[in-house]
Amino acid sequence: MAAGYCSAITRRIRRWTQRGSDLLYLIPPQVVDDSLYDWLHHLARHAPVETILEIGSSAGRGSTKALVDGALMNPRRPRLYCLEISAIRFDRLQSHYTGSDQVICYPLSSVARDELPSELEVAAHYNVNPRMQRTKWKNVQRWYRQDFEAIGSSVSGIEYVRAHHHIDRFGIVFIDGSEFTGKAELEHVYGAAFIVLDDIGTFKNADNYRRLEMDPSYHRLACDPALRNGFAVFARTDAPDVGSPENQSTAR
Repeated sequence: MAAGYCSAITRRIRRWTQRGSDLLYLIPPQVVDDSLYDWLHHLARHAPVETILEIGSSAGRGSTKALVDGALMNPRRPRLYCLEISAIRFDRLQSHYTGSDQVICYPLSSVARDELPSELEVAAHYNVNPRMQRTKWKNVQRWYRQDFEAIGSSVSGIEYVRAHHHIDRFGIVFIDGSEFTGKAELEHVYGAAFIVLDDIGTFKNADNYRRLEMDPSYHRLACDPALRNGFAVFARTDAPDVGSPENQSTAR
């Protein structure tokens, strides 16, 4: 049933994805041989967790590889659940990890369409965010509208994975999906032992970063606002100490 359900969703996403959409193309991996890659690998290798969720896996050769390589060295053998809405990227992702019982990939949107912010909310954030203004508003608007059309569903992929695999709280979560789904994604995964945010300087995770910074139940392990659009790593205060990657400091 699960396979049939996902196949049906994949067919709908392919149909909903408009001609010319960025989702129709493969993109090169961004998280490669940098401090974010090192943190993902380190957490997947050393955190005593059973589950890892990656939101926005793309074709699977950047951050996904860091998580997979780390998880393979973790004695607990945590399972990695990958969500990727772009059909072409999902096909490549799945081909990389076919046959692995430790990596499970789903062609699902992390959140439902009605969880997206309004275009007005995105515009308000854009107008006060110099980093976002490096991109022309018409391109941000185009990305928003193509994501809105592609999601076209009332299904949350995060909740689907949680229900299908009987997961209460995830061990590690990496939020790196659509620019416009980050806030809703954090709501679905709040309580995870470790939460990693990419793009903390843009709409995707700016509010999520501030929320976790202010929450006494989490503490920051690392932050680099200068790497691309910035990233941060948080741990629940009761999570085990896992140290930090070799030759790296903790919070900046």
